Amino acid sequence: MSVVKAILITSILRYLFIFLNKQIHIVIDYDGWVDYFYIPAGLNIIVLLIYGYEGAIGIAIGSFIWNLLNKSSDMFAAVGLSIMPFISSSIAYYLYQRFIIQDKNKGWHAPSLSEVCIFSIIYAIINSTLHHAVFPFLLKFESFSIFSLLKMFVGDLSGALFLFILFNILTSLTIDAV
Repeated sequence: MSVVKAILITSILRYLFIFLNKQIHIVIDYDGWVDYFYIPAGLNIIVLLIYGYEGAIGIAIGSFIWNLLNKSSDMFAAVGLSIMPFISSSIAYYLYQRFIIQDKNKGWHAPSLSEVCIFSIIYAIINSTLHHAVFPFLLKFESFSIFSLLKMFVGDLSGALFLFILFNILTSLTIDAV
């Protein structure tokens, strides 16, 4: 039951964070396909650190619901755009577990800022590369460019680090209050 709960919570949060990110870009009058600041990437990092692979499934489901309801009436594109964050998140989480956690012979622990930075960089590289490898097949061919690849990398990295720092501040305030 806790697996279903983790997936459900992650799916809802993923949908809400994508919605929040779009609202922020409406306020600043930005209408681009790839964002310089993508808050859902930060949610992905936090969810993966808390839930692991169950979080990756929730990320895919939340993305699918968003894509189906808001982006495309094309089911193939909605599924494809939803699978990419799942694959990116899963690969990044595997690499994090394999090279950061296991090499230090530690069990799960609260990650340090340097570990989160490394994890965020791994995630941003994988996510931006995977999305840009698939863009020509799912969307328009002109959606692929080196500039949009770098822009997506910066957006994923900045959103991930911003949200993780905010999460740490909020949780430390909560712990201190208790």
